[in-house]
Amino acid sequence: MPSGNERTPSPILVAMVTVVVWAFLVGALPLGIALIHWGLDGLNRDQPYCYGVAMSRGGTCQIDEYRVHRENDYDGQLAYEHHGAKVQIGFGVLLSLIGALFLSFFVVSRSKIWPKRKLE
Repeated sequence: MPSGNERTPSPILVAMVTVVVWAFLVGALPLGIALIHWGLDGLNRDQPYCYGVAMSRGGTCQIDEYRVHRENDYDGQLAYEHHGAKVQIGFGVLLSLIGALFLSFFVVSRSKIWPKRKLE
């Protein structure tokens, strides 16, 4: 029986943390793989788009976003999109590695092959 000094976590809080951890565990690896796939699709694209409209050679794209006002030509917009695809692939690899590490940790801990150390 716990003494008055010990604090036990709320069962609802434990359940919420468990759901979040499991959602991350189950979702990180597939989401990372999907990000890599979408990034590779973006790298293979040879047609740049300006706000959803395909650009033609010699065309320009006027970019007016928050604190960003510039004009890209065809090659500049294609390079801009390829850079975004590379960043997306990088995040996908990072997320996949995190998901794979969580999954391997879970498999090793559940299979009881975790190295046991004796405290002396």
